[in-house]
Amino acid sequence: MFRNNLGNGLRHRYVLMANPDDLDGAIGAYRDAVAHASHDSPHWAMTLNNLGGGLHDRYTRTNDLVDLDAAVAAYSNALSRIPLDSPDRIMFLNNLANSLRDRHTSTAAPADLAAAVAAYEDALATLDLSLIHI
Repeated sequence: MFRNNLGNGLRHRYVLMANPDDLDGAIGAYRDAVAHASHDSPHWAMTLNNLGGGLHDRYTRTNDLVDLDAAVAAYSNALSRIPLDSPDRIMFLNNLANSLRDRHTSTAAPADLAAAVAAYEDALATLDLSLIHI
C-alpha cells in the first residue's frame, strides 16, 4: 500500500509540475506495488488501476503505444480482480474504455472501438441512476 501511495504522490506532483521524472517514478512505484502485493490484497485491483492511469498519462505525453497497451492490460486485469458489484467497477470500466478509445484513435482498430463502447455501456448499466441528482 505504501508503494501505491508513493505512486499517487508522484503522479499528483507530475500533474502540478509537469516533470516527466515524477510520472516515471509514479509508474515505477505502482509496478513495485503490484509486484510486491498479494493478489488477495483488497488494494491490489486499485493499484493496478492506478498503474493503468499512470501509463495512460505517459501515453498522453509521449504517444508511445507500448504505454497505452500496458494501460489497457492493467485496467483489464484490475477489472478481472473485483466482484461485479464492486463500487469501483464503474471507474475501472470507464478508465478501460477511455484507453481503448484512445488506442482506437491511434490505430483505427475496430475491435478497440467496439470494446470501448461495450465498456461504457457496461459502466452505464452498472450505475444506479437513482443515486444521481441533476
